[in-house]
Amino acid sequence: MQAPNRSRRGASFVALCLLAIVLNGCTTERPLPAAEFADRCRGVATDAVLAGSANDRRVTWLQTPEGGQMSLVWPAGWTARFSPDLQVLDVGGVVRMRAGDRVSGICFKGSAADPSQVVMIDGLLGN
Repeated sequence: MQAPNRSRRGASFVALCLLAIVLNGCTTERPLPAAEFADRCRGVATDAVLAGSANDRRVTWLQTPEGGQMSLVWPAGWTARFSPDLQVLDVGGVVRMRAGDRVSGICFKGSAADPSQVVMIDGLLGN
């Protein structure tokens, strides 16, 4: 009689482990690339939406209506959560942006040789 109880407990344990693995797989957090030049902003207007993927090395980018993409950097310590859609969290864990959010202003954060190579969304630190 004791063998069936152990078998049921073992099956329940395995089922709980599998459930934990599945639920943990639904949320992924990744650190975001940080801006190297946080003290300057060469701002320009844009029309784009925030996009991202946990499976892309860039993690986040801006998607333009023409189909172009702009790589993004963020304030130090910000993270991306995919649960399953992208959410961008500040250092305090507050969700500041989500996939599909419209972006109208950016700051060039690339090197002096090519400042437009990398951009940051304007106004993140002032909010």
